[in-house]
Amino acid sequence: MRQSFFGKDASTEWNRDRLQHQYGDRYVHHAADIRDREAMAKVFSTYGTSIELIIHS
Repeated sequence: MRQSFFGKDASTEWNRDRLQHQYGDRYVHHAADIRDREAMAKVFSTYGTSIELIIHS
């Protein structure tokens, strides 16, 4: 949403790409709004207690 509000330069895609490169399969990106309960429930039901870290940006 940052890109929607502040333009292309505000995008965090560069950081997502860096994390994917640095951590490979250990990093899984979900483009979901933290306010979307259904989307978050899906993530937690998929991964359960194997989630070690959430980065909200």
